[in-house]
Amino acid sequence: MELYGKMKNNYKILKRVVCSILFLFSIQSNTGYSQETNSTEKFAQSTANLDENLLYSFVILSDNSGNYIRGFLLDVKVDTLVILSDNQTKNIPIKDLNSITIETQESLGTEGAVIGAIMGTYLFYAAFWQTEEEPFAYYDMNVPGAQLFLSVVVGAFLGSGIGYLIGISAEGDTETFYLSGNDEDKRKEYKRLDSFLSGNGPTSKLHMYFQLSQVSTRLSEEANNINLSPYGYDHPTSFNLVRKIQITYSISNEFEVGGAICWFGEPRVGWNSNSSNSYSFSSAIHSFEGVGYYALAVYNPFKLIFPKSLSLNFGLGVGTGNVKYKFVARPSEYYWDPYNDTTIVNLDKNLFSALFYTQLDLFLYDNFSMGFIADYVYIPEIIPGIPELDISSRSLGNFSFGLTLGLHF
Repeated sequence: MELYGKMKNNYKILKRVVCSILFLFSIQSNTGYSQETNSTEKFAQSTANLDENLLYSFVILSDNSGNYIRGFLLDVKVDTLVILSDNQTKNIPIKDLNSITIETQESLGTEGAVIGAIMGTYLFYAAFWQTEEEPFAYYDMNVPGAQLFLSVVVGAFLGSGIGYLIGISAEGDTETFYLSGNDEDKRKEYKRLDSFLSGNGPTSKLHMYFQLSQVSTRLSEEANNINLSPYGYDHPTSFNLVRKIQITYSISNEFEVGGAICWFGEPRVGWNSNSSNSYSFSSAIHSFEGVGYYALAVYNPFKLIFPKSLSLNFGLGVGTGNVKYKFVARPSEYYWDPYNDTTIVNLDKNLFSALFYTQLDLFLYDNFSMGFIADYVYIPEIIPGIPELDISSRSLGNFSFGLTLGLHF
């Protein structure tokens, strides 16, 4: 496998060297398709608008007469593609073309290794350091530091190795632009082509995101209250290692559609009231498991404005939430029979749910992004309040703010 990877990298370097030699030779021969490039200075000045990752990409052009032209992409102008074909530098007017197919270059193993190391570390944390017997997958505050360090080392090592192997074996992608049809279709394809050539187009169609967030839970609402504590012997936090997993598909530059699973449950907590008021609660227990399934629509209004490395998305999901909620509060045992006047709320059913979020991503590579996200899950049912602890009633839904890891294919 290592030999295969070296051969692919050597082939890539050799291809660029050969293209450069042929390009310089074609300048000296002064031949062209319709208009010739006769100086390296002119070529260097005109490459400013072409994404460097597309330089020397293999292209197949189909003109309006049904003829095909094959070559390597050297430049892009306002209305012209410059390619190296048959040892000639040819300037091809885009208006004369029926379709343009561009084959992007292969991924690098080093990129795969970096992506794999980050994802491997995250998946190890999510798999092994969530609190047991709690809603999926809140982080355990009592994990020893040595075990955390070991997770980083093992997860990063295994992930980087797998990512490297995938990276060196990945094939390049192919993007085709159809420039025939009515005026509206042409306008959209020209716009998409311009974005792609400048490096702002959707080089990836399929997007998978993992979200880890600090959730606004009952535990976080009263984190400093000495009467409020995790229930039982667990030590959960309000940090959910797997708040949401979503998959979307780009149907245009600005829009994606897909689905998501969101775990909006909260850690179990119990509290005690020391009030002497006979009507106050002496103890209560709150447990809440919830998972939502959503159809998603994602809008990126700044896709053609922001640089390729930056993305700001707004998402809306509509679906159903499976809720298992239990609230038990007992009045003071000093004045009342604890088995009388006990408040019990028990809910186990599917409810309508909606998901709203905004997400800012930074693309470290074309196939990997990291970002920040803020979301809100809406569930119509209400959680009872606890006046003794100054906790008000609210919707079963909750807010969260956290990080995202994105894979793009």
